Amino acid sequence: MKKTLYSLFLLCFCGAWLCACGAVPTPTAPTLSTTSAATTPPAESSAAEVVMGYYTGSAASFAALQQFSQVVNLVSVDVYTVDAQGQISGRDAYGAAAYAQAHQIAAYACISNYNDSLYDFDPQRAEIALTSAKETLIADLVALAQEQGYQGVNIDFENIAASGDVATDRARFSSFIHELAADLHAAGLRLIISVPAKTADDLADSWSGPFDLAALGADADFLQLMTYDEHGGWSAAGPVSGADWVENVLHYTTQIVVPAKLLVGLPAYGYDWSTQGTRDVSWVDVPGLLALPGAVQHWDEASQSPWLEYELDGVAHMLWYEDAASILTKAALARQYALGGISVWALGKEDEYFWQAALPPFIGD
Repeated sequence: MKKTLYSLFLLCFCGAWLCACGAVPTPTAPTLSTTSAATTPPAESSAAEVVMGYYTGSAASFAALQQFSQVVNLVSVDVYTVDAQGQISGRDAYGAAAYAQAHQIAAYACISNYNDSLYDFDPQRAEIALTSAKETLIADLVALAQEQGYQGVNIDFENIAASGDVATDRARFSSFIHELAADLHAAGLRLIISVPAKTADDLADSWSGPFDLAALGADADFLQLMTYDEHGGWSAAGPVSGADWVENVLHYTTQIVVPAKLLVGLPAYGYDWSTQGTRDVSWVDVPGLLALPGAVQHWDEASQSPWLEYELDGVAHMLWYEDAASILTKAALARQYALGGISVWALGKEDEYFWQAALPPFIGD
């Protein structure tokens, strides 16, 4: 069934690219190499190699991993968190890592400072992880990867400004990453860091300021750029991942980090604003809203993003979302900037039409 689906992908969208571009390669698992120091770069690889999907631990996310196992070649198993004591908690209930390894997909253990009770990333947990628990946590991360058969670790620490001084938080995080990368590389493992999207290095910004992309990029094998959430519940309505904004992020970041180490993030979701608040809407749920009576579709040329006006139960809504055109435009930037690949948040939110849009400009020669 999966081979049939992938063949359908190729028949549906690769024909024109084959005519114009030559043979299109099937994605393969990233080549893993052993390095001995944090500052040693990863093995040379062609740009636009990695197709990374985030597995969130849900049944839908695992089903998507199975369905698209011939498309995704790296999966970040996002089921682990750092607790209040700086210890790792969480488990891979569906066995996504084992499934990935059996299907030649590189699997990385993703660890975050997310706190379920806060419904947010917890700066206090990050502070403990980066200070008093640092040495133990680094050893535990290496052990987790080795014991569970992961090819590496994906650090997704967000909202880490806890000390009251961005420069201090920045130094702490960079030091943690430098030591973690050295130990992972010595063990033949790799490191991905999820980082905020930046168009400048602003030390006054408590969200992005603690992330020294130049230093992190020197130590990590990949930086996964979170080029989404340009707008959300914290802001006025607008694009979730405008192509103009994404390109500005790439223009800045590729000047300070080797492009082949960068993964551009593609969102398989949008945000819906109304007087009742803001909610996220998965890619797979958008068609139902588009079909509502009276719904009016719009296109924002500057951001290359669609948006929708509709009314439901007497409440007016504005939905900014992704469609085939918007995803294709951003995926094409991976090749334009010779990046290491793309990443998708998240498996289970998308469907085959998402991948039909994302892959042609990315894997074409």
